[in-house]
Amino acid sequence: MITEQDRARGLRGREPDSDRIAPRSTSENDDKEKTPANTVAGRGPEIGGSLNGVGPGGRKPNAGRAGEIEAELFDLKLKVQESQEREKRLAERTSVAEERLEDALSKEHDLRIQIHRYAEFNRALKKSRPWRMIQFLRRLAGREW
Repeated sequence: MITEQDRARGLRGREPDSDRIAPRSTSENDDKEKTPANTVAGRGPEIGGSLNGVGPGGRKPNAGRAGEIEAELFDLKLKVQESQEREKRLAERTSVAEERLEDALSKEHDLRIQIHRYAEFNRALKKSRPWRMIQFLRRLAGREW
C-alpha cells in the first residue's frame, strides 16, 4: 500500500484493491522541469532546445541534453561578459584617442598661428626700408643675402 508520504514524493504503486496505478500527487513546482539551464537562467525556453521539460519529439531531455543546454547557457553568458568587457575597453580607447586628437588639433592650430605670424614678420621685414637698404649695401660688397 502507498502512504501519503510516498504520494507526496511522487512514488507510484498499485492500489491494493484494484489494478489501477495510484495517481501521483502534484504541486505547482512539479510541473516545471528542473534542468540546470532553467534554474540558472530563471526564464523561459528555447536556448538550444526546449527547457519546459519536454524535449524534441515529446520526450523529456536526458542528462546529456541537460548538460549540453547548461554548457550552451554558460557559453552564452561568457560571450556576453566578454562582449561587455570588449565594449568597455573600446570605449576607453575611443575616449583616450579623442583626447589625443583634441590635443593634436590644438597643437596644430597653435603651430599654424605661429607660422602665420612668422610669415607676416618676414613680409614686413622684406618690405621695410632699412632691410632693403642693408641688402643694397650687401650687394655692393658682394655678400647679398
